[in-house]
Amino acid sequence: MTKIKYVSGCVRKGDMAIIVKAIPILQEYADAGYRVTLRQLHYQFVTRGYMPNTKATYTKICEAMQRGRMGGMIDWNVIEDRTRILRSRPRWDDPSDILASCADCFHVDYWQNQRQRVELWIEKDALLGVIEDTCENWDCPYFSCRGYPSTSELHEASRRIKRFNARGQGFKILYCGDHDPSGLNMGEAITQTLMDFGAKFEFKRIALNMEQIERLKPPPNIVKDSDSRTKEYRKLYGNKCWELDTLPPKELNEIVETEIIDSIDDMDDFEYHREDEVEGRDRLRVVGKHFDEAHEWAATCEDDDCDDDDFEEDEFDEGDDEEEEEFEDEEE
Repeated sequence: MTKIKYVSGCVRKGDMAIIVKAIPILQEYADAGYRVTLRQLHYQFVTRGYMPNTKATYTKICEAMQRGRMGGMIDWNVIEDRTRILRSRPRWDDPSDILASCADCFHVDYWQNQRQRVELWIEKDALLGVIEDTCENWDCPYFSCRGYPSTSELHEASRRIKRFNARGQGFKILYCGDHDPSGLNMGEAITQTLMDFGAKFEFKRIALNMEQIERLKPPPNIVKDSDSRTKEYRKLYGNKCWELDTLPPKELNEIVETEIIDSIDDMDDFEYHREDEVEGRDRLRVVGKHFDEAHEWAATCEDDDCDDDDFEEDEFDEGDDEEEEEFEDEEE
């Protein structure tokens, strides 16, 4: 736990009711191995009946969490911002360190002999961190559409699909998005554009669906009148809509993992490649532990190669001399 007080007396009286309710929720997520966004925390307050689902409520929670952390009452490690990330190139102090680091980056293609390829597409960039571990564990590429994906990205996806089709593999897109007028339309738009590009694939919306909404009862929003697709949506689902963020991370990961596993037709072959990957990583770690000896051996081999080249050249020259002597004997 990392609670650090930076400012004394910053927590207001009105913050305490929010902080007291937030701490067990944050602990619950931390125990399950997740960090939450402020938006997810807001939805947990709504789901548990603590506060109404309004913009004002969200603002109050954000401000209370800010002051709670600055005042040392909230762990800094349990809340994260998945949209603002510092990026930098990796650095190492010694060449041997990179081998130890890159061991975990060694991957093999688990899907190379499967009947089809699978990718997970998700509407919101902020949720990539939620499904990242599950997708990487099952070697499933994942992609944030950020709403409606660009034509350029869909064109590149169509080329990727065609490459796999040419190798005899099918292609399936597992899609996660909001259950609202635009969220439902995004899947239809993606499908149509990929078909226009001539791609052959299966598209499956795995979340958020009405069955999940009825079972999990996430907090709803009111459908926006400003959305041009609202009229048709209301005919089918009424005046309520639901955001993908309202699903607890554990529920979303279970949905994603189940669908990925169901897409694997030869689990024995899949696990064989997983074991092959583990072996490759172990080999890299061994080299990393003995980097200095390996480097010294490699340098010796380079010197030996040079000597061998010289030796081969001498042998070739001597052979030429012998041929010339034999030719002279024949003439005599």
